[in-house]
Amino acid sequence: MRKLKKGMATALMLAIFVTPCWADVIGSRSRKSPESDRKQVAMRLHQLGIHPSEAREQMNNLSAQDLAFFAGNPRRVLMAGAQDAGSEFLSGSSNAMWYEIVGGSSFLLLTIIVMWYASMGRD
Repeated sequence: MRKLKKGMATALMLAIFVTPCWADVIGSRSRKSPESDRKQVAMRLHQLGIHPSEAREQMNNLSAQDLAFFAGNPRRVLMAGAQDAGSEFLSGSSNAMWYEIVGGSSFLLLTIIVMWYASMGRD
């Protein structure tokens, strides 16, 4: 039983300390001009189905660094909705579905129970 506890503790520690390895690495390649950045981001927004006037408005709200970041890899531009944490959260009007909430809560509870059991030191 002691080996199982040590193994679980080691796996949890590895899971915590290894996750920064998946961080996004931004290359040092510079773009040619801010106008080409605007064109690439505008094309990506158009592919996603956003009206050109809305796309211009969104691009005007971005800084030059943000435009360069998204133009470096246009696939970073994704459609996302606003997720409200109000009374409508469980009604299906948010991005999180009920089964995602239940599954995430269950996994969190299971993790807390396993960590509590491993920290008790009983054999």
